[in-house]
Amino acid sequence: MKNVDNPKKALIIGISNYDSLEPLEFCDNDSREMSRLLLSLGYQINDTLSGYVKWDKMRDAIYEFFGNDKAIKHEDTLLFYYSGHGIPDVSGDMYLSPSEIDPYLPSKRGFNFNELTKLIQNSIAGRKIIILDCCYSGAARVSKGHEDDAAKLGTATIERQFNALGYGEGVCLMAAGQAYQEAYALEEKNHSLFTYYLLEGLRGKEDTIDANGYVTVDSLSKYMYNAIMSLPSDKRLKQRPIRKIEASGDIILAHYPRSITTLKTISPSKSLDTANLIEEGNKYLEAKEYQKALDHYQRVIKDPNYSNAWNNKALALAKLGKVDDAIRSFETATEMDPDNEQAWQNKGRYYYSLERYDACIESFNKALSLKPDESTSWWGKGLGLQKKGRIEEALECFNKAIEKTILYILLFIKS
Repeated sequence: MKNVDNPKKALIIGISNYDSLEPLEFCDNDSREMSRLLLSLGYQINDTLSGYVKWDKMRDAIYEFFGNDKAIKHEDTLLFYYSGHGIPDVSGDMYLSPSEIDPYLPSKRGFNFNELTKLIQNSIAGRKIIILDCCYSGAARVSKGHEDDAAKLGTATIERQFNALGYGEGVCLMAAGQAYQEAYALEEKNHSLFTYYLLEGLRGKEDTIDANGYVTVDSLSKYMYNAIMSLPSDKRLKQRPIRKIEASGDIILAHYPRSITTLKTISPSKSLDTANLIEEGNKYLEAKEYQKALDHYQRVIKDPNYSNAWNNKALALAKLGKVDDAIRSFETATEMDPDNEQAWQNKGRYYYSLERYDACIESFNKALSLKPDESTSWWGKGLGLQKKGRIEEALECFNKAIEKTILYILLFIKS
């Protein structure tokens, strides 16, 4: 499976055996199948912890996964998956439960969800996906209520703590919780109900794949929610799955490209029609008739093989003030053709205009990796660095831009 997005890394935890809590046998199977599937989709699996997992091993793995700045880059996508017991306490905190947790004192050998969210927030990775499939059992005694009440408290705590941190872009959460008494009743083929549909979606169920063959966080979470909530009342989760996405563009989880034979069926006349549409769209774009340009590009991008059409569509959308749509189109252009240097440049300019300087710098870096002698990209990167207060780095970029421009002029005169 081709990994068309930026580097993807995963940490998988599925805890089935506990000292003081009921076992969750399907969690072991959940984690192992998740690990196998993500590996086949091109993910680097940092670790898979399953079965009986001690607190110190789980804690070290989570800290290493999110906090190892030597191994993590801004362009990385980090996916964290946890299947096991969740323990909400009387003070309103929620804990992921290693095998030796004491349900009456979860703070001693539990991993506080608030601690997890802070690690996520501080991680330099540009995209972070958190998937939690929690079951609540001993939590009922701690919260002095029934298991259903514990499940409600647990999912509410996750949602509240996630919202309270005020994330920037590139972070998303998918979570579901159920009481222990219903956990085994909701098994599907030795998986929890939530993880079963998670795996089905990642395998490319038709409802999860967009027009370009991508499974995104948005399409996957919608598929899972609709699939689970459409089940008969005795089968679906009592707690609605949580879906929180803070991202400017689609976060790609998997890619199922069209076959080469499909692409070969494009006739010469169709290719000619496409070229004419793009040319007409470009003329309207230059004439500042942005809606007419957009209409032409829309007709072209029904076929996903034209990265430049997506790039130009983004420019038209930006001029029409459709910010989110423009960003998604820029993202699609560079995902379809990572070597489209012009699209990376345009993304950099647009992010600069939106005062999103980290994304601006990242885009110009991508452009420079493709064309190191392009003075425009050096200048754009320098402007982004200047706005971030990184003056020395900005000056280096400006000097590079001037050097490249002078060199170009000298070569032009010489020729």
